[in-house]
Amino acid sequence: MSNFNALPKPAILSGTLWFAFCALMFSNAGTPALYFAVVVYLGAAYLAIWLLRFCCFLLKRSRSRGLSEPHPPISKSWAIEPTMFALAIVIAGFGGFQQLRFSLSEAALLAYAQDVRVGKLDLAFEFNHPNRFVGLYTISSADLLEDGTVRVVTSRHGLFDRAGFAHSQTLQTPKGKDAYRRINAQWWYWFESW
Repeated sequence: MSNFNALPKPAILSGTLWFAFCALMFSNAGTPALYFAVVVYLGAAYLAIWLLRFCCFLLKRSRSRGLSEPHPPISKSWAIEPTMFALAIVIAGFGGFQQLRFSLSEAALLAYAQDVRVGKLDLAFEFNHPNRFVGLYTISSADLLEDGTVRVVTSRHGLFDRAGFAHSQTLQTPKGKDAYRRINAQWWYWFESW
């Protein structure tokens, strides 16, 4: 425990904040283009600030000792921020944040889909209802397709499209022009196509 206390708190805090920010931005069904741009620009700024700090540290370190004197090794704590940065990007790239959030919400989403199928929710109202919180998602609308597939909108994707989840009891990929990516036997990520 003493080694953890020796780590610089600003490095741990900034790395944790970046990780949490990426988890929030990349855990929904879709990613709006604006969110992606914000992550890219903030990520570039974050890395630039870290690199500037590291270069200043190296410059100060080289000036503090003579050329003939050996320098002490660089602290491993300098690796905390780039490691957290890369780890968040890798997890987001492989869909880890999406999978975790969906896993924690699957039971609530299934109950919601079943309520839509049996008519407990008025779908005419579902297109205009205030946002509804289901699991860890905010559902803005839902619809029931002819084959019994329930689709829910939880986010935007790209510039103009909506995204969410589709639940099918037939285990078949839902039909239509929209894009679907399988999550498990009955669930898909759904991306609206115009």
